[in-house]
Parts: sequence; C-alpha cells; structure tokens
Amino acid sequence: MAKLAYVWFWPNGGHRAGLWGAPASASAAVDAFARTSRRVTERYSEALASFGIEARRSMLQMHVREVADDTADVAVTITLVPGGDDLVCADVPCSVSELSEQERARLVLEVVDAGMQRLAQERGWPLDQLEQARQHALDHHLDFEMTGPWKQNRSRTRRARLIARLTDDGWSDLCFEVADAKTGESLGFTRAIKSPANSLPKFKRGVNEMRWAGDMTIERPDDWQVRWGSSWGPVDSFDISDLRAWPLTHDPVPERTPLTVTASIERLQQPLEPEIRFVGGGPTNDVPESYLRSLDVLFDQFQSAANDWWAAADRNLLEIQYEITTEGPDQRVDVRRLKDYVSVKLRRRLDSLTSANGSMLAESDVRQVALSVAKRIGLGDPPV
Repeated sequence: MAKLAYVWFWPNGGHRAGLWGAPASASAAVDAFARTSRRVTERYSEALASFGIEARRSMLQMHVREVADDTADVAVTITLVPGGDDLVCADVPCSVSELSEQERARLVLEVVDAGMQRLAQERGWPLDQLEQARQHALDHHLDFEMTGPWKQNRSRTRRARLIARLTDDGWSDLCFEVADAKTGESLGFTRAIKSPANSLPKFKRGVNEMRWAGDMTIERPDDWQVRWGSSWGPVDSFDISDLRAWPLTHDPVPERTPLTVTASIERLQQPLEPEIRFVGGGPTNDVPESYLRSLDVLFDQFQSAANDWWAAADRNLLEIQYEITTEGPDQRVDVRRLKDYVSVKLRRRLDSLTSANGSMLAESDVRQVALSVAKRIGLGDPPV
C-alpha cells in the first residue's frame, strides 16, 4: 500500500496571461478557485504526508468546475472507483471569483476537508488526522512558503537562501533571504519576482540553482524559460544592497466559508456497453494551446470512432488521461489492465512542445495511445 501524501486540484497551472483549465471548461470561477487552491493544498498536504495514512495511491487529484446556475452551495462529489483512482469534483458557482482572497482560500480548505472526510469514511482513514491537517492549514494562515539551503558568498560575510511564497494568483513570489554569515542574524530579503514554482516538487527541482556573482549579487535561471539540458539560459539577478522586510502578508482568515459545502458519494457503475472515456489531465503550465485543443478534439473523435473496435476487449471501460511532465522521455504511454476497466496514462514532456508542433504531436500521441492499447489488450488495428 502507498502512503497518502499529496492532495491537489486540477488545473494547477496554466498560461500566465490566460484562464487556467481546459479551453472548453475554463471560467473565471474555476480560474480563481484553482489559483487560490495552490497555497491551501500545499499546506494541507504538508501535514497529510506526516501521518503515513495507507492508501491505494499516494496522491489524490481533485477537480473543480463551474455550475450553470448561480447557487449559494458548493457540491463536492466523490466517485469511488474500484481500482483506487477515486475522483473528487467540486461544483462551484460563478460568484467564487468575486470572493476575497481569504474567503476563497477558506472555501478551498472546506472543500478539501469535506471531500477527504467523506472519502475517509469509505476508505477507513483516520478522521482525527485529517482534522489535524485542516487545522495545520488554518494555523499557517492558509499560506505556504518553501525555503532552500543556505549558501555563502565568496568573502564568507553573507549567506543567502531561496524562498518562495505561494500567492493568490497561483504562482509564487520568489526571493532570497540574506543573513550575516558569522552570526546567522537575518538581514532581510531581496526583491521578489514572480515564479511558476507553485508546488514543493517544482521548487525542489531548482532549489540549488543559485550562484553568487560577486559579494552583493545573486543569480539564478529564469524559471519561465524552456530550458535545454543543464544550460541556465537567461538569469534573474538579485541585489543584496537593497534588502527589505518579509514581503508577503494576508488578511485574517474568516471563521467560516461564505458558501455552504456539501459532500456526497457516488459509486462508479461499470458501463454495460463498451465505453471510452477521456478524462483530461495536466498540468497545463505553458503548454501550447495548439496541443491542448488538438488533443481534446482528437480524443473526442477517437471516442466516437473506436467504440466498435473497443467492443472486442475483455473490459467495457477504457479510461484515458494525460500528464505533462518535465522529466523522462518526450512521449510515454502506460496501459494498465485493472479488475474492472483499462486505464491509460499518456505522458508528454513539456519541453518537446512548441506552438508550431502542437497539433502534430497531439495527433502522434492519440495514435500512440490507440496502438498501445491494441497491443496490451490484444485488439486489431485501431481506427486512427
């Protein structure tokens, strides 16, 4: 059994200047909720990981979508899946985008708590530990920051460490804390810049990428660039002669959420007839629109055209999702034959994508998914 360690909402990223979420379902409410969720779920997961709760998966991905009618309620639906890939989805009204930052953060926490508590009753997880995770997030003001190791300058008079604080726009404010190398006394913080390092795993990947350029300047790679190999490319510079106080504050956390949150359980009914489901994926940070739109269209076409082909399989349900990665091969497809259905995960490496090749690679990926399923399950040539 795995240890439950991480809870997060999809989408957990997107284009810097656009709405987060799949193009067909993106909205101001989904965008605002998802961006706020970054700091809340990271802090909640910090406590969750310390408990060692046994689960079928180490991560639980939640989803958010906007409902058509502007109700005052948020409905959290937990769909139990036999293979353990339980689905949690929050239906939110459009008014979520109009809440204050901390009102929305409190709402995110109550949605996470409602989903986790209800799922715990089904999976036998300790309710008291989930309550501790909820309180841990509240005790930290629904805020989350990440710190790196100290590194001294060449004259050994100053030392600095990287700090990233998640902000309500879903990204992080990244700066360096500077201290006296001999006494350890904190001297202040450099200017903060916006960074896409909006989760602990992303932060850890670049936490050691810093260097002193003389005694008064720190450099590190620009986080927004697509990098090739170990080259740093363009860098951001931080002048330690102009230090300032702790740069991020939040308003007080409301005692309760302004919206009513309810949670319910649905048990996945395996289809009586052959069915292919494309359930989306992510994260979509800096993924070209040409790829995302083409992937949606092509998988929709595949769902419609491949039912007769899939009818020859020994499972009725074929479930397909994708993941955008920063490591590993450019393309990878994993097909798992589970007890009641077949699960497919397509992995596409981010730095292999460009606006020019997005449509072509989406076509290649859909075709590879179909061919991999055919080979694993023993089917004939797929209709792609």
